[in-house]
Amino acid sequence: MKLNPLAVMTEQGDGTGVVFDPATNWAISLNPAGVHLWKQLQNGADENALISSLLDRYENLTRERAAADVQNFLAKLRSRSLLLDA
Repeated sequence: MKLNPLAVMTEQGDGTGVVFDPATNWAISLNPAGVHLWKQLQNGADENALISSLLDRYENLTRERAAADVQNFLAKLRSRSLLLDA
């Protein structure tokens, strides 16, 4: 899995971000956790690494919740062609 190479993420001063794909004119907003996950994906993280990175970042998060959040995030990216399964 890899990020769409055309998509650009811009991080805002408050830790949120916006991802824009110029090929489709789609834009989505990201909360701080989404920005964190996007950056992890840029560095080649797989699903298990994303879950682990959330668990490291948020001390009260359960593994089940982290896994569900990562799966939802990845599904959202895939639905907008921002994540490719190549």
